[in-house]
Amino acid sequence: MNDHIWFSQYEPHVPQNIDYPNWTIVRLLHESASQFPDRAAISFYGKPMTYRELDDASNRFAQALIGLGVKKDDRVAIMLPNIPQTVIAYYGILKTGARIVHVNPLYVERELEHQLSDSGSIVILALDLFYEKVQNVKPKTTLQSIIVTGIRDYLPTMLRLLYPIKAKKNKQWVDIKKVPPVYDFRQLLKSATPKPPDI
Repeated sequence: MNDHIWFSQYEPHVPQNIDYPNWTIVRLLHESASQFPDRAAISFYGKPMTYRELDDASNRFAQALIGLGVKKDDRVAIMLPNIPQTVIAYYGILKTGARIVHVNPLYVERELEHQLSDSGSIVILALDLFYEKVQNVKPKTTLQSIIVTGIRDYLPTMLRLLYPIKAKKNKQWVDIKKVPPVYDFRQLLKSATPKPPDI
């Protein structure tokens, strides 16, 4: 008698067990980028990002973090909704050997301050809409750098063009002066090398 009754619901070609290699998640991304470079890894509002593009962007983010002084076992916080930058940052942080601290985007300042202080995060990648909150708690935390990104950054072309109109209408347009220790995510990626970091 089969203890797993759901197996009977599987299509005939679907195996009951899957053998997979004992690799890190970073290696899985690298292998996917090598074997399926032009396949979509993620899609955002219908705009795909291929495995090659994701691997390249996460390498660039890793190099940018290293340029900001991030070392193995440091903590890097991500305060983003489900957008492409979250995935890029996730892999990029892992590629540096640092540790990921996911921060709930709905946190109020008190909760944000506690999580950043408790984790010892030295860098945070935050949505531009949360910048003021992050800036307000920064002096009470171990944060050294703030990286800012926006929902608009990876939207398809037409939506990217329309986004400022809607954001301004909804009073959600944020204009942030990006001078160190505040950095623009896209600019960091553009100026970093796509070479995987040596850790």
